[in-house]
Amino acid sequence: MKNLTTHEKVAYSIAAVMTALFLATVILALVLMGSLSEAKDEARDLANEQAKLNDAEAELRAQKEEFEEKIDRLKEELAHPMTDDYVMRIAREKLGYYLPDEVIFYNDR
Repeated sequence: MKNLTTHEKVAYSIAAVMTALFLATVILALVLMGSLSEAKDEARDLANEQAKLNDAEAELRAQKEEFEEKIDRLKEELAHPMTDDYVMRIAREKLGYYLPDEVIFYNDR
C-alpha cells in the first residue's frame, strides 16, 4: 500500500467508512428489531392484563348491583311497622319458629 496514489487512498478510506456505516446500520437494525419484538410482547401482556381487569371490573359491578338490591330490600323491610303479624311471619319464614299449639304439615313436593 506504499505506492498508492492519493486518489486510491481516498477511495480506500471512503470504502472503509462506507463499510463501517453499513455494519453500524445492520447492528442498529438488529437492535431495533429486538426492541420492537420486546415492545410487542409487552403490549400483548398489557392487553391481557387489561382484559383481566375489565373482567374483574364487570364482576365487581355485578356484585355491587346485587348488594344495592339487597340493601333496597332490607330498607323496605325496615320501613314496615313491626306488628305482631310481621314478627310472627318473619319468625316462621326465616327462623322456622312456630307456636306451641300449631301443627306443621310438610309437603315433600
